[in-house]
Amino acid sequence: MEAELFFTDRFFTIGIAFVALPALVFFKARLFKKKAYNDDSLSRTTTDSLKGLAILVVVLHHLVQRMDDPGWAGEFTYLGYLAVALFFFLSGYGLAASLQSRNDGLTGFLLKRLSKVYIPFLCCNALFLLTDFFIFDNPHDLGSTLLYLAGIKLLDDTLWFAVAILGCYLIFYILFKCFSRKVAFWLLAAASAVCFVLLNRAGVGVWWYNTLFCFPMGVFVALYYQKIVGTIRLFYPWVTCFFLVSFGLTYMLAHHADLQNGRNLVDTASSVFFVAAILCLMQKLRIGSKPLAFIGGISFEIYLLHMLVYKLYFHFVHLKASITLVFYLLIVGLTAYLLNKLFRHVNFSRLGYRGRSASMDAPQGLSRQH
Repeated sequence: MEAELFFTDRFFTIGIAFVALPALVFFKARLFKKKAYNDDSLSRTTTDSLKGLAILVVVLHHLVQRMDDPGWAGEFTYLGYLAVALFFFLSGYGLAASLQSRNDGLTGFLLKRLSKVYIPFLCCNALFLLTDFFIFDNPHDLGSTLLYLAGIKLLDDTLWFAVAILGCYLIFYILFKCFSRKVAFWLLAAASAVCFVLLNRAGVGVWWYNTLFCFPMGVFVALYYQKIVGTIRLFYPWVTCFFLVSFGLTYMLAHHADLQNGRNLVDTASSVFFVAAILCLMQKLRIGSKPLAFIGGISFEIYLLHMLVYKLYFHFVHLKASITLVFYLLIVGLTAYLLNKLFRHVNFSRLGYRGRSASMDAPQGLSRQH
């Protein structure tokens, strides 16, 4: 049974959401003037910073869902899928950009990429099982234990993204191994559409597929980076306004309107418009926040551990003041950092694990416009 959060004040909840988070984003940020653009819009530093922002939104999303009265921070109840959309986009972009810059094609790709996600995922599943058995006294039979350990069943439902991204990696590998890049992309987009329809009709939770198209979107941007970014810059005010307004309208329709039919489709459209708007905004905004980039570097470990720490921390800690959230976030960050360091130092070379992924810098060739 998960703990529920009953705070007598909401000071730190609102402070983290609306003060600390924006401060991290705009710390040492640079805004480019007219006719000047950010050539590092999808560099390693920028993508790490965006990952850091996204994982903090995911953590706040899950916390707010479990609060009795989060106050103004209650809007984070709806924002989690936008952070996931960003993760899918950056994952697709990173894979395709890496493929563009490599001379050996997809050699060793499957083993390296899958092990980078799957091995930590399995380890965290094992930690969940041990915690569930020894601390929460929930026994499991042998069959269920094996399914949990393999990640086929989830003790923590919030870990669905690890399963989904593993599936995306596998489909990406098969398609780009067997077809030309152009054909592979369109097949990937078609596969996303098929998955959307099947999952929607099967009644699966909308979070499994409302951000699915952002993965092929990231692949598309990497494959045609120069043309896409060049077009955005050529018509920058109009394109940016279009995506911002489109996102705002679809987001409000999906989450704040009494929409009878098509909510899931509108929700999905809002995730695509959101990512497109972020891509546009990054042409004028350079994020230089080292703390945010650091968080982004351990974002996957934070994702894997934050609900396990939540269950343990709030099982033993029953403070009524929202300052307890600060201590919780510090513990999550520390444990994620230690797990990240562990997987960097343990030799997984035979299994393909190399710590951080290959460079996700933007494909070269786009001229500077200063």
